[in-house]
Amino acid sequence: MSEKPKGRAPFWIGCGIGCLLLLAMTAAAGVVGAQLLREHYRRWTAEREISGADFVAKGFRKVSGPLIQVTEDIREPTVFVGEVVSITADASADVAVVALTAEVHGNIAGSLFFRGQMLAIYPGAEIGKDLDARATFIQLLGNVKGEIRGEYKTLSRTPPKFVLPAAKSAEP
Repeated sequence: MSEKPKGRAPFWIGCGIGCLLLLAMTAAAGVVGAQLLREHYRRWTAEREISGADFVAKGFRKVSGPLIQVTEDIREPTVFVGEVVSITADASADVAVVALTAEVHGNIAGSLFFRGQMLAIYPGAEIGKDLDARATFIQLLGNVKGEIRGEYKTLSRTPPKFVLPAAKSAEP
């Protein structure tokens, strides 16, 4: 009795399936790794932005504190990092503000960079160059001579209207 020789087909099919599985696992690991790197990079850039490090790297002087009231003229590029920033002085250089809320009452000869929630530019205030903002809300009652660019949800050019309730008369 003679045995029929076995072919190598099952061996090569098994090798092909193994290689496909290895390739699929490598692709999945690459996708997961890319997502992790993207998230890490997003957090890193957000931390740099919140701390004002990007502006410091560009030569801006850093002033930080929870509540910053700027009453003296700004003569060099400056980044203000705080929760609330109020600028009533004039600036002859670029100004950056990283805060939850900022208000500008003075004139800024250069550009204004804002990173935060709400920016209010009051009547009489003027930005000599561009306004670059990443904000949720911008109240623009002053003047911007350059471009308004960046990312923001709302840009309002009308003052808020506060209406007092009508007085009730006392009836006998």
